[in-house]
Amino acid sequence: MKRIILIIGLNLIALSTFHSMEALAVQDNTDVKAHAVTSTNIHFITQYMDGVSIHHINKMHIISIDDYVKQHPGWSVIKQSDTDLFLKKTVDDLSPVSKAVGVLGLKDGNTLTLFKGDPKENEIIQTFFQIDIEALQVNDFENLKKGIRIENKERYQNMLQMLARFEVVQE
Repeated sequence: MKRIILIIGLNLIALSTFHSMEALAVQDNTDVKAHAVTSTNIHFITQYMDGVSIHHINKMHIISIDDYVKQHPGWSVIKQSDTDLFLKKTVDDLSPVSKAVGVLGLKDGNTLTLFKGDPKENEIIQTFFQIDIEALQVNDFENLKKGIRIENKERYQNMLQMLARFEVVQE
């Protein structure tokens, strides 16, 4: 009998506590909101100067997207939905792929192109512009046919700047 009274007593205390909290919410005219932790796909898109984009996806449980974004300076929101958040960062440097195996060469005989490895394999990272190959020195043309290794941002920019003088202008 004591157990039944104790259980009924505990239930009455819990019920009166709930009603007290409900009454306080009504008295203060405030809403009681529950923050649900939802599973969100965070898409990190890193855009490099050579045109390469690297896309990583992390599935996370976050409470506030705004707080999450504030914790990631340098990233900007480009798209958002209930289940996905797309963050993008632009990097003023070559991508890891270009640093490792980037080669400037010619596609179709006269189009300046950045390749992933040997130009003969035709794995294109980025295409730039057509070159007047007749205006190039023979040595420069031969080097472009074989491919010129690009290992860093400075070499990449210098080569593009030097070769831009030979760009075929479409009229």
